[in-house]
Amino acid sequence: MDVGESLNPAIDIGQIEGGWMQGYGLYTLEELKFSPSGFLLTKGPGMYKLPGFGDIPLEFNVALLRGAPNKKAVFSSKVITSSVIIVAIYYYIYITIAHILLYFKGYINI
Repeated sequence: MDVGESLNPAIDIGQIEGGWMQGYGLYTLEELKFSPSGFLLTKGPGMYKLPGFGDIPLEFNVALLRGAPNKKAVFSSKVITSSVIIVAIYYYIYITIAHILLYFKGYINI
């Protein structure tokens, strides 16, 4: 992950892991609930099930890109968590593709 010049690699890796798992919860565990008039009732991370310890992959590899400083930021650092949550949409995409393949192979009915 490109974090620029890391001030504290342990904190940066923790932020990446936490953001990824929060995105996993957002994209795969959230149950959208709407009012009768169509107003979204479940908004934000306080309204969906956050992943638990049992949801964390047994192997979770995170590496920090070296040599990519941000010359315009404090100590050449870069933002982390927001981009990781967005990238976690791949969980949803992979699960959707798997369901489509299983459906067309006749293993599941939708």
